[in-house]
Amino acid sequence: MIDLASWAAGGRSVRGAEHERTGRPNQDALAVAQTPCAFVAVADGHGSSRYTRCEIGAAIAVDVARDVLPAYVGDERALDVVRDEIAERIVGRWRARVAEHLDAHPIDADEDARIAGPAAYAYGTTLVAIAARGDDVLAVQVGDGDALLADASGVRRLIPRDLRFTFNITASLCLADAVDQVRVARTVARAPALGVAATDGYAKALASDRELDDLVAELYERIARDGVDRALTALLADVAGTSANGGDDVTVGILYRA
Repeated sequence: MIDLASWAAGGRSVRGAEHERTGRPNQDALAVAQTPCAFVAVADGHGSSRYTRCEIGAAIAVDVARDVLPAYVGDERALDVVRDEIAERIVGRWRARVAEHLDAHPIDADEDARIAGPAAYAYGTTLVAIAARGDDVLAVQVGDGDALLADASGVRRLIPRDLRFTFNITASLCLADAVDQVRVARTVARAPALGVAATDGYAKALASDRELDDLVAELYERIARDGVDRALTALLADVAGTSANGGDDVTVGILYRA
C-alpha cells in the first residue's frame, strides 16, 4: 500500500482457478504507483491460444499507463484533446515496447502459425487505469473490464460499459484501430471516495452489474471502517473467492481518498 497526501493506492491479483487447472499462468497485470499522484492500472491478457505472449503484453500495458496517465491529471484542456494525446502515447509506447521485445525474442515458425496474424497479436491485452490527485480523477480504458467510483452518493461507472464487449469479444491494444478504441473520462471526487479498476474476471463471476456495484459499495464502507491495509488483506480473500467462482484471473486495484 502506498500512502499519499490524500489518497492511498493498492490492489491484488489472483490466478484464475481455470488457469490453475490447465497450468496457464496469471495473464493479468497490476501496477500501483505514486508518479507523482495516486495511480493504479490493471490489464487482462487475452487467454486464447493465438495470444501466445499476452501476459507480457499486459505487463507492458500497465507500465506504459503508469508512464503516461499521471501527467494528465488536472489537465484543463478539452477532454477530446486530452483523450487523443493519451491514446496516441499509450498505444504508441505499447507498440514500441512490444517491438523491442520481439527484437529480443523473435517468434519462431510454430508460434507464428498459432498467432495467424501480425506478430503484435501475440501480446493482446486490455487496459483499465485510474489516476487521481486532489479532487481530480482521470480514467482510461481499452477493451473490457471496469472503472468505477464510489462516494457518499453511491457507485457509478467512470467509463460506461461498452455493450459490444460480450461473449469474449473485446477491443485490444494489439489491434490496428487501438488508438480509436481508447476511452478516457475525468471527474471530480470529494472525500471520502474510492476508485476501483478491475479486469473482467471480477464481474464475470457475479450475477449482474448491480451485484458488482454492491461489492464496490461494501469495499468503500469496509475501507472507511477498517482502513486501507486491512481492507486490502480482505480484498485478497474476496478476489481469490471470485476467481474460484468464475475461473478467470481476477485483478482489482483501488484508490481511496479519506
